[in-house]
Amino acid sequence: MRILILAAALLGACASTPDLPAPPGMLLPVSAGADQAGNRIEPLGGDMDERCTFDGAWCVEAGVFRRADGQSLEAPAPDDRAEPAPWGFVVRLAEPGGPVLLGQVWRTSDAYSGGGASQAVLVLYRFADGAALAVLTLQQAGDALIRACFSEADTRARRGACHDDYRFSSHISLDPANAAGWPVLRYETQAASFPGAVSRSEDAAERGALTAADLVWRIDEGCTITRSLCLEWRRGPYMPSEPFPIARIIAHNDFAPPPQGRRV
Repeated sequence: MRILILAAALLGACASTPDLPAPPGMLLPVSAGADQAGNRIEPLGGDMDERCTFDGAWCVEAGVFRRADGQSLEAPAPDDRAEPAPWGFVVRLAEPGGPVLLGQVWRTSDAYSGGGASQAVLVLYRFADGAALAVLTLQQAGDALIRACFSEADTRARRGACHDDYRFSSHISLDPANAAGWPVLRYETQAASFPGAVSRSEDAAERGALTAADLVWRIDEGCTITRSLCLEWRRGPYMPSEPFPIARIIAHNDFAPPPQGRRV
């Protein structure tokens, strides 16, 4: 399962212009906690290169999971260009010695004329028959920064806001009301754009000069969502309680990095 949700800019290109508004606060990626069934999300110990469960049963490195018995399992990548990093948490089932879900955060980025874009995709894996099996793929964070001012006239027309800035953040936690079985995950997202309701599918030149009213951050309600995620048939993958707004994302492509080579 691959879920792409519109991304947004983490690059503060307009920080040098003091009269532009500050971006909205980003969601924290994850919360530790437990549900009524006793399932838990726990932080891992260690550093950025290797994270381990506190009982020493599992360690996570970039693209690899290692068991206490020395067995190594490779994490299948969702994208050939993506670079992995250990997810700093473990999802534990309530039953003693039961299954765990460990994760990798896969990052990709593109640079292009006028800015750049990147995304971080969280993939959770369960382990069976000596393999790491992906059960959940979610957009964790993203950015897109496009457009540029090439003259003083451009800067005046854009009121100093020379870039269109898109931001996307997310938060994952356990549903505390779940009282039995595999953990139910809660996934919350926030998407915003600046200046105002910009769109990557439209020509910025057709918009004309910006006004003072345009210099605001707009929350994209269509991509600011909350979903419950349940394990399908207790084996995977996790599925959302309601569909993600994929059709809108594909149609408008506001928050996703453009394909390599695409002009912006």
